Amino acid sequence: MKKLKYIYLGSLFFWIFLSFVVFVGGNATKKQIDFYPYYADKVIINDKLINKFEYKSVSDLLYVFSNLEKCKTKDGHFLNTFEWCCDFIRFIGTNLEYDYQTMNLIIFVVYLPLFIFNILVILIAQYLVIRKLSS
Repeated sequence: MKKLKYIYLGSLFFWIFLSFVVFVGGNATKKQIDFYPYYADKVIINDKLINKFEYKSVSDLLYVFSNLEKCKTKDGHFLNTFEWCCDFIRFIGTNLEYDYQTMNLIIFVVYLPLFIFNILVILIAQYLVIRKLSS
């Protein structure tokens, strides 16, 4: 059981370290960040149309996600879930000073494979410990 404790703690410290590196590593310029505009352009909030909408907080993100039928893009079509996800990645990247491309790489090329690998290591370790205890 102590082995599992060390695996869990090692995993926790690894994710804390990786998150710290990502949080302090952003150095994109405003020009690089603004090169990827938000998809949501026109949003209706409380029956009032807002042109050139900008996400300012997480509550804005959640409002747009829960009211996609009230949000339009520059092309005039309603915002779909994929476009909202792109806006979400850009919002996170902007707050961490990364452009959209870099934040996309961090999430899908770094975090996701490492997360899957980490879960597999934990599952295999748990399986081996449980198997050893039951025999």
